[in-house]
Amino acid sequence: MNRRGAVIAIILVVVLALTVKWWRWAMPVRLSDLREKKALIDELTEMIIPRTDTPGAKDAKVAEFVMEMVEHGISSFEQRTFIDGLKAIDIYCLNHFQREFITCTEKERMDVLTHFERDEHWMESVYLWSKIKNKLFGRPFFPLIRQLTVIGYCTSEAGCTKGLAYDYIPMQYEPCTVLEKGQKAWATA
Repeated sequence: MNRRGAVIAIILVVVLALTVKWWRWAMPVRLSDLREKKALIDELTEMIIPRTDTPGAKDAKVAEFVMEMVEHGISSFEQRTFIDGLKAIDIYCLNHFQREFITCTEKERMDVLTHFERDEHWMESVYLWSKIKNKLFGRPFFPLIRQLTVIGYCTSEAGCTKGLAYDYIPMQYEPCTVLEKGQKAWATA
């Protein structure tokens, strides 16, 4: 085989592999798996925004928001990424701790989240690769769940009124306000 034939063969194999991967990701997602993982989503969101002197993600019912957004608010690529990410967390916990994430200790849970954040962080450090991957297949799992958790918390009643400084009707518009030490961020309706 000459070089030209070898190069064409390699290009065809790469194109075929990418087409198969893209086709698999474009297939409809079984969202019934999502409802089965509600307890896992609840625990993951609570690890991202834990209860302190303000309500946590469980108090704000962020898991319901996240599931609703995954079902109706994101692309099928990101739905698949999310469900595959939940499965990957369970597999990682079973392989390393011989139990599911829900039954892991606080330290083990933190180790799991650190592992997944570090695992996906290297891809984001290569800017061009990250842009291409996000455009073709959507955001990675951990940034996706983190973003949905924060949005769900900040738009919930508990998060908006107790987690943030809530001002229902501000009296005047102040475009630049200095926050005092220990002051909460503002949320207005």
